[in-house]
Amino acid sequence: MTTFKSVAQQIAEFQATPLAEKKPRTKPKRIEDKIHVSIAKALKAILPTSVVWWSNESRGVGFKEGSRRKARGVKAGVPDMEFHFRGVRSPHLTAVFIELKRPGGETSNEQDEMLARLREAGAVVHVCHSLDEVLEALEGAGCPMMTRL
Repeated sequence: MTTFKSVAQQIAEFQATPLAEKKPRTKPKRIEDKIHVSIAKALKAILPTSVVWWSNESRGVGFKEGSRRKARGVKAGVPDMEFHFRGVRSPHLTAVFIELKRPGGETSNEQDEMLARLREAGAVVHVCHSLDEVLEALEGAGCPMMTRL
């Protein structure tokens, strides 16, 4: 006969287990996701509605979904964030692409290739590791802002 432990019993046993016996986390902490979310929240407060921007989701999703996305034209290496605006110094539409990385993080070969293609097409492209770097990149491109945190 199988007996089931209550959640409280499982928690008590886990807490009583020495650290050396506890299982390590199987999922890595998604530091980049946390940075991305905090930057997106700040940008909602800083950028006027005349700046059109969004985040691109390109996380690995397995072979089947990857094949579907590829068939629809989804490209590898597309930067995390995309901004379009008429700059404060120019009436022309400006496109800025930002690849977000955790501190110490580096771009992949696919990302390097895409960033180079975007630069060749005339886009402003940056790799940023923090909100301050994102804001510097946008200010440098002439992006209008309501305020600066």
